[in-house]
Formats: sequence, structure tokens, C-alpha cells
Amino acid sequence: MCVIYYELSDSAGGRLTLLLCMLLVLCSQEPDCLTIGDGTVIDEMTFIQAHTVEQRCLKFHDVVVGSGVTIGCGSCVLPGCCIGDGAALGDVSLLMKGETMPPGSMWKGVPAVPCLGATGAARRIGA
Repeated sequence: MCVIYYELSDSAGGRLTLLLCMLLVLCSQEPDCLTIGDGTVIDEMTFIQAHTVEQRCLKFHDVVVGSGVTIGCGSCVLPGCCIGDGAALGDVSLLMKGETMPPGSMWKGVPAVPCLGATGAARRIGA
């Protein structure tokens, strides 16, 4: 496993963004469509995609990951998603195309849905 810290203000990653990677794919074909906020943790084997092919047409959509977000191991974020500040996406979860996670919310599952009774993003999510 490798650990990557993005600290350049002109890159797609925010300050002190932690990427725990092992086969991590972060919009490798379209980095200009991805925005990652400060203090975000993206766990290993996470897939973030900013394009789709629909009816033989290639479509691009921005993916916005806010500050202080946690994306769990093996999760997938599809095009057009917006993850609010302090939100958490559980391990092995699928955030569907165009979904918006409100700030501070916790989601998990396939497809990802809000966790009932969650008290904050600092609480660990189990798959």
C-alpha cells in the first residue's frame, strides 16, 4: 500500500488530502473534472469516475468532494456526484450518478443511502 499526500494548492487535491492507494483510480483520464477539498481521506481501491458513455456518446460531469470527507475502502463514486463537507461514504459503497451527499451525512451500501441515526462523520461506518 502506498500513501500519497496532496499539498499543492494548484492540484485537484486540497491541502493535506490523504489518499491511501492500492489500485486507486481518481479520474485518471479527466483530472480537470475532479475537485477534492482540504483534509479529505480517500481510502484504498476507491474508484472515482467523471465520465460515462451513453448511447455511443461520451459525457463528462464534474465530481466534487468537499473538505473533511472520508471515502471508504473499495467504494465507487460515479459522475456528477457532490459530497458535502464532513460527509462519510462507507466501505464498498456505490454513490450513483448525480447524487448529492449533504454536509456531515453518512451514507453506505449499494446503492449508497443515508445511514439512519448517524450522529456525525467522525463515527466509523461498517460495510
